[in-house]
Amino acid sequence: METEKNSTKTVNTENKESEQALQESENVSPENETENQLNQCKVTLAEWQDKYARLTADLENYQKRTVKERSAWAQSAQEKLLTPLLSIVDNFDRAMELKPEVSQEMQSWVDGIAMIHTAFGDFLKDAGVAEVSYDSFNPEFHEALMQVDSDEKESGQIVQIMEKGYVLNDRVLRPAKVSVAK
Repeated sequence: METEKNSTKTVNTENKESEQALQESENVSPENETENQLNQCKVTLAEWQDKYARLTADLENYQKRTVKERSAWAQSAQEKLLTPLLSIVDNFDRAMELKPEVSQEMQSWVDGIAMIHTAFGDFLKDAGVAEVSYDSFNPEFHEALMQVDSDEKESGQIVQIMEKGYVLNDRVLRPAKVSVAK
């Protein structure tokens, strides 16, 4: 019997606590409830604003990265197109250096080849290709094939250009092959 009384007391105590919680929740004023909802909305708004800011930053970074990648791809494509043309220009340069004396009938052919040579030079210039400077040896722009004794040049100076070097927008397309004074 005593256990029945104790369990009845426990049930009654639990019922009273539930009723009190229910009454307290019913006694919550509309102002408090509105304030709680407002605070929840503020928290939700802050979360969405943070997500928006992060997504906006991610999008801007993606756009910048895409522009850089496209620029790099275009540069690479331009280099791949122009590099093989350099050997053709070299052949035209050699042909123009050794231009033989020809008859009047063949002179128009020689003049035509000279015009093609000039057109290639103009094309490369318009594309942003320029010859490297040959003032003094620079390993970034020149490839030393040999060292030679020279009374006229100081040590490290370029003595002879064996193959011209070219740059495209300050990037080396092909280094110049040179001989350098000892």
